[in-house]
Amino acid sequence: MLAIFARTTGGFMSRQATIKDVAREAGVSTFTVSKALRNQPHVAPETRKRVLRAAARLNYSASKSAAALVSGKTKRVALLIGEQITGWFNGNIQEGVYDVLSTHGYDLLIYRAGTSEERAAFFRNLPAKRNADAIIVVSFTLTQKETKALQELDMPIVAIHSGATSFSQGSIRIDDCESEIEAVQHLASLGHTRFCFLDRFNPLPEYSWGANQRIIGYKKAIDRYHLVDCGVLTMDPDREHPARTAADRIASMTPAPTAICAWSDDCALALLSELRQAEIRVPDVVSIMGFDSSDVAALAGLSSVAQPARDIGAEAARKALQLINGSPLTEPHTQVKTHIIDRATTGPAPRDEGR
Repeated sequence: MLAIFARTTGGFMSRQATIKDVAREAGVSTFTVSKALRNQPHVAPETRKRVLRAAARLNYSASKSAAALVSGKTKRVALLIGEQITGWFNGNIQEGVYDVLSTHGYDLLIYRAGTSEERAAFFRNLPAKRNADAIIVVSFTLTQKETKALQELDMPIVAIHSGATSFSQGSIRIDDCESEIEAVQHLASLGHTRFCFLDRFNPLPEYSWGANQRIIGYKKAIDRYHLVDCGVLTMDPDREHPARTAADRIASMTPAPTAICAWSDDCALALLSELRQAEIRVPDVVSIMGFDSSDVAALAGLSSVAQPARDIGAEAARKALQLINGSPLTEPHTQVKTHIIDRATTGPAPRDEGR
């Protein structure tokens, strides 16, 4: 039903008016009202004016739900996120998606599957089935059962940063593996030979929301350039000091690593804070390379691998809209480039390898 409010001389009507009220006021059928208000052809100019005047007198406002009944489209796109909604990457993905959808009259629905319970509930209930025209899936590695469930939605699917693309009609991603290889290569070019990798803390290891391509790239680079791997360290669940254990281990190693590659800027910044508290000089003694190049990283002077998250979200939205409109994608699966930004946390390897 079209949701409209009718204004009388005494204020708003006490009930929500229907499309029949507009039709009665204009002296036409409800079908003609619908066509006139959506600016469709085969409506006489005078009739269209009469409908518009009636709608104005009734303070008409059409809802998207009503339009969906006529067009068969909800004018909404769903975004399924497998991790924290407010994180830098997911936040920028949302901004990019919204930038594009809003200019085309579409709304954005966000579904979070950040726990095993949320994930199971989403794929059990599939709330997007009746509420969206397409779904964008962010950083998910789907099980076969989940893949089948999504495909049964019978709507366009676009994947962002997914290891597999067979379940989607379109996708966009960076090459995490190659990006991390380039990060190690860059640090090696500065003379570093002993490396560590700082991984994020994953509370649900049984659910992999993306292949560990960055660690794979790190290890490939260590082998390719004949470097020394001092180990893969993991962040702690401690919110106040998530990198303290990692920093303690780095400080106790003999010989110690002189270059640290972090899974993300958040990991790198947490480690940077702990090392500074321990009076381990960065980058004089150890260099740190983040991943993302977030706004906070730039403010902190953190060297990082930059990925264009907002642009990735925007491109995913464009692909979704094309698929909704029945247009074939000229480039269904897109890979975008990253680049290294050198700031204040990377420098030449120290001549004295000891502490």
